[in-house]
Amino acid sequence: MLTDLKSNPELRATARERLKGNWGKAILTVLVYFILTILINGGSKFEDIGWIVSILALILNGAWSAGLLTYFIHVARQEPLSIKLLFSQLPRLIPFFILLLIQGILIILWTLLLIVPGIIASIRYSQAFYILLDHPEMKASEAINRSKEMMKDQKWKYFLLILSFAGWYILIMAALLILSALGLQILGIIVFGIGILALMPYIYTTQSIFYDDLNKNTP
Repeated sequence: MLTDLKSNPELRATARERLKGNWGKAILTVLVYFILTILINGGSKFEDIGWIVSILALILNGAWSAGLLTYFIHVARQEPLSIKLLFSQLPRLIPFFILLLIQGILIILWTLLLIVPGIIASIRYSQAFYILLDHPEMKASEAINRSKEMMKDQKWKYFLLILSFAGWYILIMAALLILSALGLQILGIIVFGIGILALMPYIYTTQSIFYDDLNKNTP
């Protein structure tokens, strides 16, 4: 059991500190990420080329997600920020596609047993993308195994860390439901969107700090 790790409240506090002066840029980056993701996936609805777009989106998804994580690793490490970081991992399309594929297969296989083992598996392999970002020389399978080693005895802590953001989700959903009940659906959707966009940088930065803290303290 590692004893020098930050507590979950300390991780969240560090994330808030790192985001000071960067909230606006981080929200804009998440917004661009969401919009481009919707546009890419939306192409699959075209009747003639939908299946081609779906395959390309699947291949692209790993490196695209890694680009978003790259941005928030920079936030966590107080490194220069640029929206261009979203596209920084596209040259490593294949390694991240393979990682996403292996990760997905493993989680699905565990989920076939029961939902709980599937959740545990997703937590066990949660650090693999960060590891591959830091170690481009690694194979996807090596990043998976390293994540498994790092998350030993840390799965419950990580689960509680993610769960700690549930209150914000509930608050945002409550605002949407209340405004919708008052006949203010459009306002409710706007408030919901702003709330999610503001929350995601907080979550991603906290997760990045969790990785850095765990990586630093894992042999």
